[in-house]
Amino acid sequence: MTLKNDIGWAIDQYRLAKNWSKKELAGLAEIDQGNLNRIISGKQEPTLEKMEAIARALNVTVAEIIMTAEHRHTGGDPWKAAFIQWVKDLSSEELRSAFRRSRNQDPEPPKTKPKARAAKKSST
Repeated sequence: MTLKNDIGWAIDQYRLAKNWSKKELAGLAEIDQGNLNRIISGKQEPTLEKMEAIARALNVTVAEIIMTAEHRHTGGDPWKAAFIQWVKDLSSEELRSAFRRSRNQDPEPPKTKPKARAAKKSST
């Protein structure tokens, strides 16, 4: 599950809470119903303008939609949410460095191939 899917899910939850059809929400947000359907299904990432229009129509903020999506994305686990935020805040170089360090903690592969076992002699 991606955050893009979870944003669509969060929008749909707010829509369902108001007992609105997708057509009603699209009309109130003044966006194409096809776009709304793709956003809700996670097939299309909403632009900021579309997010703002949807949020206005639902009488919530964009931040509330994102927080609802993040909560679902992390399963409500505050440690997982904090870790995801920490990773998001890393610069590209810090992320590369953390990845390299984590790979260096794995045991090194053997330098030589293991010796083949000698075949057992059959006693006939």
